Amino acid sequence: MEEKTMTAGAAPHEESLTATRSDSPEATDTDLLIGALFEAREQLRLSRLREEAMGARVTIAEKQTWVAVREHRRMTAEIDKIERSRFFRIASIGSDTLKKLRRVRESVASLFGRPSAPPAPAAPPPPDREEIREILSADFPNDTCRELANRFSHFRHEGNPHYFRALVTHLQAGKDDPLLPTYFEFAISCNQRGEKVAELLGRHTRIVGKRYLDIGCAYGGFLVAFAHRGAEATGVDLDESLLELARANFRDQRIDAQILLRDVTREGDLAGLGPFDLITANDVLEHVEDPAGTIRHIARLLAPGGAA
Repeated sequence: MEEKTMTAGAAPHEESLTATRSDSPEATDTDLLIGALFEAREQLRLSRLREEAMGARVTIAEKQTWVAVREHRRMTAEIDKIERSRFFRIASIGSDTLKKLRRVRESVASLFGRPSAPPAPAAPPPPDREEIREILSADFPNDTCRELANRFSHFRHEGNPHYFRALVTHLQAGKDDPLLPTYFEFAISCNQRGEKVAELLGRHTRIVGKRYLDIGCAYGGFLVAFAHRGAEATGVDLDESLLELARANFRDQRIDAQILLRDVTREGDLAGLGPFDLITANDVLEHVEDPAGTIRHIARLLAPGGAA
């Protein structure tokens, strides 16, 4: 009988078969068949190991891709925010900077073989600096306005010359009101509040190209923010003096939004308006006698599938 050498760690029957099929000229057909089966088993095991390794690599790649996509979305949102920033446009920190930001967005998008998000609407041109200097240096009509202009000068900058002047003139009658600083800051910061609301709604629905209505638009801050994001903006308010302030705000921001003197509590006043895809009514319902009726009027202005 033939001797069979054992190797460390090998099963006796496997070693026996290996020696038989490899070294013995007297191996039977059965021995060869069994040896072939063991080889096939090993090949299958190796194939499965390769598949598992490949699957692990794919999983890692997918996770890395998702992280990169998420980072791309964050960068795109940040770039859009910078491009829409009033201070970015006024300071004109350089077309080269803007081009670099856009190149980054395009290059990241190209990594995944997909086009980048639609570009944000073109930002309005920066205010004419000579016009700004003229407005900021112009004398106010009376001592009260000059006093208020000096008192609130920290709110004045190159991005709001017309609006600042109009607001000072509008509030001069309340120069002795202890709440005047609160009123002034609330009015002068209307665009920032509009930006926050537009950003919030922009997470849930597309704004570009939408028909947008702001009820009780007052100083026009919401209209400015939505117009900068490409919406077709319309505003209504009861107070003509507030609409005048909104027009001054629009002039500084270089937007063309429609504003109308209308009363939302009177259904007849809303004839010819709408439908709108997006409607906001900030600080309105708490001031009306019939909130439910006012909401019904607003609902009639909403397009199918719209949001209010």
